This record gives sequence, structure tokens and C-alpha cells, in this order.
Amino acid sequence: MWTPIRLERPATVAKIMDEGLLFHGVDASISSTDDYTSSRALALALYADFPHLDGLAYRSRHNNGEVCFAFFDRLLPSDFSHLAGKRFENHRERTDELMRLHGAVFDASAQVE
Repeated sequence: MWTPIRLERPATVAKIMDEGLLFHGVDASISSTDDYTSSRALALALYADFPHLDGLAYRSRHNNGEVCFAFFDRLLPSDFSHLAGKRFENHRERTDELMRLHGAVFDASAQVE
């Protein structure tokens, strides 16, 4: 199941992609590695230096055509609304498309209780 969420107020995010990489003095490796030391340090520095900043926008390391968002705790749970959840089995075409795209397979193991 996945649950779409909607941000209910404007948010200010640092652009850690495209020309934002040069602006922040980093390169694309900041979001393309599984070692998060540098990206955490950058996020903490931005959080400390820019109190109006709500989070970061960056490219997914698994699909750099997708933009991901990391929001700081300055956004409250009440700043988001949860839309109706969607079950994967009710959206087979989309699920199959995502699985092909990411080389995923269904886990046929017994369900964990």
C-alpha cells in the first residue's frame, strides 16, 4: 500500500540538484551514494544556517529523473494531509510498471504475522 500526502502550506527547500549543486559547493555524488555522511553534514549545515528553510530537494540515487524531498522538523504533521491510501493489488498496471523499472520481484514468502 502507498499513501499519497499533500503539503498544505508553501515550503522553502534548498535545491540540491542541477545548478543548485554548484551553488551549494557539491556535486551529484552528494545524493548518489549509500554513504550519507556528506549529505547529512550538508543538511545539518543548511538547517543551522537558514532557519526559514523547510527542507531539501534532490535527485533520487536510484532514478535521477525523480526528485525527492527531505523535510525538516520545521514542518509539522498538521502541515500535511494524507490522501486515500492505494493498494498495490488494485493498481496492477502501475505496480508492474514500477517493478519492471526497478527490477523488483514479489516476495513469495509466507506473510509475517
